[in-house]
Amino acid sequence: MAKRILAVDDNEDILDILDLMLTIDGYQVETSLSPASIEKQIIDFKPDLILLDIQMGTYNGLDICKKLKSNLYSSEIPVVIISSDDSIYQAEQYGADGFIAKPFEMNTLLSKAATFTEGRNTGYSRASA
Repeated sequence: MAKRILAVDDNEDILDILDLMLTIDGYQVETSLSPASIEKQIIDFKPDLILLDIQMGTYNGLDICKKLKSNLYSSEIPVVIISSDDSIYQAEQYGADGFIAKPFEMNTLLSKAATFTEGRNTGYSRASA
């Protein structure tokens, strides 16, 4: 079964690029323009990796990452921040497992995706799911 990646960004063009690149590389991708329902998406989609932008309207991806890492149902899912915001270099302080600065190379994205999904069991069950 293909590894699952949830990509959250308020830029539809970025999401289209992520979806295309990752799907071609064999991943199952779900995208979202808003993190408003990210908890439900995580429970329903069971991603092996979350790609998260920082600036998304009134939402701050770093704060969302910190919240995800403090919850039992999502704490073990790797989160990679993808952004052009300078605060990306503080991502680890919010619990992020890595970051990719925009603009990014396709090889960088695919390498990070492979690194963080390797060895993960797709379809795992969570205690609260």
